[in-house]
Amino acid sequence: MRNCHILNVVKLNFQVDNNVTRHLNGELNSEDWDVLLLHYLGLDHIGHLAGPRSPLVKPKLEEMDSIIKQIYISMLEKVLSAFNLK
Repeated sequence: MRNCHILNVVKLNFQVDNNVTRHLNGELNSEDWDVLLLHYLGLDHIGHLAGPRSPLVKPKLEEMDSIIKQIYISMLEKVLSAFNLK
Protein backbone atom coordinates (compact mmCIF):
# COMPACT_ATOMS: atom_id res chain seq x y z
CA MET A 1 0.00 0.00 0.00
CA ARG A 2 2.83 2.42 0.85
CA ASN A 3 4.47 1.95 -2.57
CA CYS A 4 1.16 2.80 -4.27
CA HIS A 5 0.91 5.99 -2.17
CA ILE A 6 4.50 6.94 -3.03
CA LEU A 7 3.87 6.42 -6.75
CA ASN A 8 0.71 8.56 -6.62
CA VAL A 9 2.57 11.37 -4.85
CA VAL A 10 5.48 11.13 -7.31
CA LYS A 11 3.05 11.28 -10.25
CA LEU A 12 1.29 14.33 -8.80
CA ASN A 13 4.59 16.09 -8.11
CA PHE A 14 5.79 15.25 -11.62
CA GLN A 15 2.72 17.02 -13.02
CA VAL A 16 3.06 20.00 -10.66
CA ASP A 17 6.79 20.39 -11.36
CA ASN A 18 6.20 20.12 -15.11
CA ASN A 19 3.62 22.90 -14.90
CA VAL A 20 6.21 25.16 -13.26
CA THR A 21 8.83 24.26 -15.87
CA ARG A 22 6.35 24.65 -18.74
CA HIS A 23 6.03 28.37 -17.98
CA LEU A 24 9.70 29.00 -17.19
CA ASN A 25 10.93 30.09 -20.64
CA GLY A 26 8.12 32.59 -21.01
CA GLU A 27 8.89 34.10 -17.62
CA LEU A 28 12.63 34.20 -18.24
CA ASN A 29 12.02 36.05 -21.51
CA SER A 30 9.65 38.50 -19.85
CA GLU A 31 10.85 41.81 -18.50
CA ASP A 32 8.01 42.41 -16.03
CA TRP A 33 9.57 40.90 -12.90
CA ASP A 34 12.41 41.64 -10.49
CA VAL A 35 12.23 38.40 -8.51
CA LEU A 36 11.09 35.03 -9.77
CA LEU A 37 9.93 32.36 -7.31
CA LEU A 38 9.59 28.79 -8.53
CA HIS A 39 7.91 26.29 -6.23
CA TYR A 40 9.05 22.78 -7.13
CA LEU A 41 7.66 20.08 -4.84
CA GLY A 42 8.90 16.84 -6.33
CA LEU A 43 12.36 16.38 -4.83
CA ASP A 44 11.26 17.30 -1.33
CA HIS A 45 8.30 14.94 -1.41
CA ILE A 46 10.30 12.08 -2.92
CA GLY A 47 12.94 12.47 -0.23
CA HIS A 48 10.41 12.48 2.59
CA LEU A 49 8.34 9.60 1.27
CA ALA A 50 10.91 7.29 -0.31
CA GLY A 51 14.10 8.40 1.43
CA PRO A 52 17.28 10.07 0.21
CA ARG A 53 18.64 6.86 -1.30
CA SER A 54 15.54 6.16 -3.37
CA PRO A 55 16.21 5.50 -7.06
CA LEU A 56 13.73 8.33 -7.72
CA VAL A 57 16.03 10.95 -6.20
CA LYS A 58 18.85 10.96 -8.78
CA PRO A 59 16.66 11.64 -11.84
CA LYS A 60 14.85 14.39 -9.94
CA LEU A 61 18.17 15.97 -8.91
CA GLU A 62 19.31 15.85 -12.54
CA GLU A 63 16.05 17.51 -13.60
CA MET A 64 16.54 20.28 -11.03
CA ASP A 65 20.18 20.71 -12.13
CA SER A 66 19.06 21.24 -15.73
CA ILE A 67 16.47 23.81 -14.64
CA ILE A 68 19.05 25.72 -12.59
CA LYS A 69 21.40 25.62 -15.60
CA GLN A 70 18.63 26.99 -17.82
CA ILE A 71 17.99 29.87 -15.40
CA TYR A 72 21.71 30.60 -15.05
CA ILE A 73 22.27 30.72 -18.82
CA SER A 74 19.24 32.95 -19.32
CA MET A 75 20.36 35.38 -16.64
CA LEU A 76 23.95 35.38 -17.92
CA GLU A 77 22.74 36.20 -21.43
CA LYS A 78 20.69 39.11 -20.06
CA VAL A 79 23.66 40.52 -18.17
CA LEU A 80 26.02 40.13 -21.14
CA SER A 81 23.45 41.75 -23.42
CA ALA A 82 22.91 44.65 -21.01
CA PHE A 83 26.63 45.42 -21.10
CA ASN A 84 26.94 44.78 -24.86
CA LEU A 85 29.26 41.84 -24.22
CA LYS A 86 27.23 39.31 -26.12
